[in-house]
Amino acid sequence: MELTKEQLQTLRDYKTKMDDDNIRFKEIIKKTLIEDPLIIYLLNNKELEESDADPSEYIGVNILSNYLIHPT
Repeated sequence: MELTKEQLQTLRDYKTKMDDDNIRFKEIIKKTLIEDPLIIYLLNNKELEESDADPSEYIGVNILSNYLIHPT
């Protein structure tokens, strides 16, 4: 599948201006999670706590960008 120049530009624009509601809501949730010290504490990641990690380092480790549903 080949993307048009307009489609590629739209994807590039998402980095700076989030027109899509889903992207905007995810950014709000992510910002809320990493700015709350109680949430970071409750994540209880000893490795990141001991290394005095920045809250943004929890993204991709404890704060995931998708849902994980246990296979049943």
